[in-house]
Amino acid sequence: MTGEVGRCGIVDQDNCLLNQRVLKVSSASTFFTFFSLLVYSDNIKSLAKGSVQQNLGLKELSKFAIPVASTVDYKEYDIVIDELLSISAIQRKLTELKNLYLRKFFG
Repeated sequence: MTGEVGRCGIVDQDNCLLNQRVLKVSSASTFFTFFSLLVYSDNIKSLAKGSVQQNLGLKELSKFAIPVASTVDYKEYDIVIDELLSISAIQRKLTELKNLYLRKFFG
């Protein structure tokens, strides 16, 4: 919400630390939320004010509406996001195991 306004990502770990002025956005569908933020990132950035450091307040953001196609069930696409998050968790676990074995044998 301050600085480089409009960056978005999916947090897939517990106990993460965030800096100030970070907004958490969620909805019933992770796919819908994430890709809406990506698609409308330029529109969201245009709401930010400030010449030296961009700042996006909740007042400005609350005026922004994302159009929703009522006939689309976005939850069916959440399977893709869930699978990617699962792969990411497996990759983190394998990296931890690799580091453990490297320390055990070479540390």
